[in-house]
Amino acid sequence: MARKINFVDGVEQSAKHPSTFEVPTAEEKLAVKSGTFVKIGVLTGFDKARPSAERFWLKVDWNVPERQVVVGRVDNDLVCTDGHGLKYKDVIEVPYNAILTILPE
Repeated sequence: MARKINFVDGVEQSAKHPSTFEVPTAEEKLAVKSGTFVKIGVLTGFDKARPSAERFWLKVDWNVPERQVVVGRVDNDLVCTDGHGLKYKDVIEVPYNAILTILPE
């Protein structure tokens, strides 16, 4: 069974905070190629007032535009594995709305 990953929704965050939280455009996400690095955020748990999250780089293996997802490998040692369950080199599927940054080639 696939694990449930609670991604930070970059599109939602950008809509709430447009002057301080920019995300790539839909066209930029469609153009992501194999080998590109994208920044992702996942929720690690909740304190009483607000969620906490960890951001990390994902090395993209595939871009699947018809499903608006990328598939890739976690490319950082993560600090909050106990909270979200992810670790270095895990292969995960990420929806376009969770792509926070695309590293220029």
